[in-house]
Amino acid sequence: MTELQRLGLSEAKVKETLKNASLTQQLGMMIEFADKKNVKIDKNTGTLIYSLATKCKKSSHANEILNLVIEKKILSDTQIIAAINYLTAHPVSYGQLDLEAACGVGVVITEDQIRNAVKTELLKNKSKLDELHHRFNIGPLIASIKKEKSTDCDSALI
Repeated sequence: MTELQRLGLSEAKVKETLKNASLTQQLGMMIEFADKKNVKIDKNTGTLIYSLATKCKKSSHANEILNLVIEKKILSDTQIIAAINYLTAHPVSYGQLDLEAACGVGVVITEDQIRNAVKTELLKNKSKLDELHHRFNIGPLIASIKKEKSTDCDSALI
């Protein structure tokens, strides 16, 4: 079994990844880091590590975010993106707690809270919905909810 398969990648994805030497090297270093911390890489952690390696171009940022992934503080791809955005905006100085807050560490949004956010947006747009019916463009409405909740919940639930 290759190291990359430990991330839960399919055989085809492993073969594709091996064609990219820099990505393979980055993933190898991340797996080694997890091993040094005695972390068992489950499917979700493996997916997040792969996502981090493909999205984050600065190794110092990747190391910071990898720590949060391994500690199971970052649990979703949207949190990784929020962490990358935060570190890009604060390249020199930032507080660990600020980084964690920016990417939604410890914040759990329930399905009921998502339902309520959707209901609120629908009520805000009720007159437009009544007027336009099936011609109403729901994209901006969904984007508004995702913007508000994006780092804190699985946006697919929206």
